[in-house]
Amino acid sequence: LADNRFDLRTHPVHQERYDWYQAGGLLRSVQFHALASTKAIYIAGLEVLPRSAHKVDIIVRPSLAAVEEAATSADAVSFRWRFADVNDDGENQCMYAESWDWIDPALGRRGVEVPRAQIWSPDKPHLHLLRMALLRAGRLIDCIEVRFGLRTIETQGRE
Repeated sequence: LADNRFDLRTHPVHQERYDWYQAGGLLRSVQFHALASTKAIYIAGLEVLPRSAHKVDIIVRPSLAAVEEAATSADAVSFRWRFADVNDDGENQCMYAESWDWIDPALGRRGVEVPRAQIWSPDKPHLHLLRMALLRAGRLIDCIEVRFGLRTIETQGRE
């Protein structure tokens, strides 16, 4: 059973860093979270914002319950991330998340170098993959991934 009620506070129609309103349809990948309670701890969202042809910003959006638990006990929950190969077998990859890099969801990561960065183009649509895991006392609670491409757009003069 899933709670599919629309909540403008937690999921606004217009989001920061987007310059138009989406009238309908899916533009991004979707993850299903089976919530055991209203105090569920999970990763509510993950954004990868390309800043150049080889660097990105990482923004993780934890559930409110995860933020509250992290604030009360430093060892309770931790967020771990890593870049992965889009061709690797995603099954069971998150079980090794304890060895991944740590991230503070309040700060995110800025200017992260993408390993083996390649530019996306229609001729060579290369995608990169970032995985994010949420652990509680060393136990895997949630793990999501986002695929993204790197592309540059330039203008010259008045063009």
